[in-house]
Amino acid sequence: MTASLIRLAIALVVCTAALIGYRVWYGVVANNSVAVVSAQRTIDERIAARTREASSQPALAQLADDEALIQSYFVTEEEAPTFISDLEQRGRQTGTTVTVTSVAKSGADLTATLALALVVRGGFDAVMRTVGVIENAPYDLSIASLVLAREADKSWRADVHLSVGAVPQQPTTP
Repeated sequence: MTASLIRLAIALVVCTAALIGYRVWYGVVANNSVAVVSAQRTIDERIAARTREASSQPALAQLADDEALIQSYFVTEEEAPTFISDLEQRGRQTGTTVTVTSVAKSGADLTATLALALVVRGGFDAVMRTVGVIENAPYDLSIASLVLAREADKSWRADVHLSVGAVPQQPTTP
């Protein structure tokens, strides 16, 4: 009977050792699984970030083009003489004389405008065409007032007050 008890005790010790070994090994595997899941999550997040970055590059390029297009509707202080020459040229193309009588800057940097006073002289049709061409010029401008009068020599005169969107000159990097 003692041999049976010894075999039982040995079997119980082996089973207990096997269960303890299983529990220890299970804990090691579980900890490694958590580390692997955490590493996989980090990899997935970085892949997703790179994918978003790669997909945003064309959008940023498109935005740069759109920004340049929008900026072309505004006049910088340095471009004001060119803008005035453009208005005078538009008058010559429609058969009138455009004279800029005053230019003033108003507003803060982000909401700045240039206020211009123009005199357009010529025939009635030409004066009205010139005002229309100026009004539809590719700039952020609006006509604040328009006074149309007939002059003594039977020509027409339009006094136009308009404002055009202005932006500060972008600093250049050396």
